[in-house]
Amino acid sequence: MKDKCDAVRPAESNQAYSRSVFYIDLLLCATAFFSFLSVEWPLGGIGNIRLPAELLLGLSCLLFLFVLWGQRRFRADLGLMRPNGFWPCELRWWIGVYLLWMWIGVFFSPCPQVAFKASFTYTACVLPAFYATYKMETEMPGGGFGRRMVRAALLGLTCVSLYGIGRYLFGAPVTISKIFRVPQPFLADHTHWGAMLGLWLFPCLYFVCYAARPWQRIAASAVALVFLAALAVSHGRAAAACLSVPVGIAVLLYWRRLPCRPRWVTALVTVALVVAGGWCVVRQGREQAAGKSENWGRNMLSLVQYRQDASSMERVNRWKCAARITADAPWFGCGKDVYPFVYGPYQRPEEMTPISTMDGDFGNAHSEYASAFCETGVPGGLLFLCMVVFGFTAGIKAYRALGRNAGEAADVRRQRAWVLSLLLGLTAYFVQGLFNNFLCLDSGRFSVFLMLALIQAAYVRSLSSIRRE
Repeated sequence: MKDKCDAVRPAESNQAYSRSVFYIDLLLCATAFFSFLSVEWPLGGIGNIRLPAELLLGLSCLLFLFVLWGQRRFRADLGLMRPNGFWPCELRWWIGVYLLWMWIGVFFSPCPQVAFKASFTYTACVLPAFYATYKMETEMPGGGFGRRMVRAALLGLTCVSLYGIGRYLFGAPVTISKIFRVPQPFLADHTHWGAMLGLWLFPCLYFVCYAARPWQRIAASAVALVFLAALAVSHGRAAAACLSVPVGIAVLLYWRRLPCRPRWVTALVTVALVVAGGWCVVRQGREQAAGKSENWGRNMLSLVQYRQDASSMERVNRWKCAARITADAPWFGCGKDVYPFVYGPYQRPEEMTPISTMDGDFGNAHSEYASAFCETGVPGGLLFLCMVVFGFTAGIKAYRALGRNAGEAADVRRQRAWVLSLLLGLTAYFVQGLFNNFLCLDSGRFSVFLMLALIQAAYVRSLSSIRRE
């Protein structure tokens, strides 16, 4: 009788482990959806919580830890091969070291409670967004998990975009000075909205071209049109300008496939159009008054005369403050998300603008890279750069390896397009990261690390296919 009970227990435990894997799949898809559709709820003197996104993140972390514990006895492995040791493209090691350095910096921060809370929420977001996604993509049978999460995120951002477009078109008249309030309470401001649209536009275009069913392609096309309309409504100068980089890369990849003569003709025409367009922009920018305008085109032209635009000059002020903080605390920085509380005294009167503040409200470094250096020190900033560089390196290697794959042509094109869409989306975000930073927010953090996990999984799969051949 005892032997029979012992034989039943492993089967029951295996079923519990399988159910936990199924539930974490649902939880992560729900988190990807509600990362855009959450609102802040005040908690008194201890800050705010975004519901239901942060609650779902906490549940996902706990369930993922249970999956890790259960895997010690029941392992569902696809047999994929991975690089040995501390290989540059192994993002899980670089991200882990970055998180460890962030936690060490808590003990040297001038505001340890703020740094502890920020480090805790950062880790709680990265754990399911990157590590759980990477594990599900590379070790769980079935496939399609990553694309389900991407569809959920696209659906959530579409709901927010429809809300913002409707509020802009049919709500109370919105002036350009109040445009940042359009996506609230779901997203922080119009710049955050534009950054997320640029990040997710290219994966959306992937489904337009490669969705399995016609109705899915029609739905993806409608979502892409919503995103483009939302980009126009958001008046996001940085998002619209930075989209030119991934669009240029995609055009260049297509251009290389053309025959020799059409390739040179299109290159000459493109150069002529770019030169003529740049000349017109500079001329109109000099003739018109700089600064934000109700007109979308004039708003974009304010980028030319950034020295007369308060928003652009305030970014320069914040970057200089970040550099001074980094010089004062080069090893561990001021602590994660502590910059808004300490940058005020680092400002100089001649560099301040009409929108500057000494109280630290509405303040961040306005750059992912400057924020990483000033909040986690020079080692943390270098680790962040390694995460970005090796993330793109893994994606490029996966893209090239899939081109040498001996599989079906249609399937290879689909996989390469998937990797390329993720790379172009991250390119749009990290180029805009020169001027803004949204990894301090759950929606931006979850989206970026989700894409990095999917790129890492694609790299591992391509590496495995090469070794097997």
